Amino acid sequence: MQIRFVRGSRTVKVDFLSDEAQFPIVPFQLIKTFRAHYTFVYAIKTGATHYDFYARLPLNGRSDSDITEMVKDYANDLKGMVKQYPEQWFNYYNFWAK
Repeated sequence: MQIRFVRGSRTVKVDFLSDEAQFPIVPFQLIKTFRAHYTFVYAIKTGATHYDFYARLPLNGRSDSDITEMVKDYANDLKGMVKQYPEQWFNYYNFWAK
């Protein structure tokens, strides 16, 4: 899942790297609505022409899934990758905005 942010999108605030960050909820709403399987996938550049890919075990979205908990799971997983590869991460919007 790649999360894109459009101004005015609904968000949920969760802890991320020692501060509250706003994550869009639309992708997680879709997972919940369609009871879709989902996973977190990362591509890390490790050389001029080499990438390492990471994928977590698939999870199952359910109609009774808590969107905030899903976002927290994503934020925690992303936090681990950012700490491991801090120069490989870029965010396209200021989700630490107060």
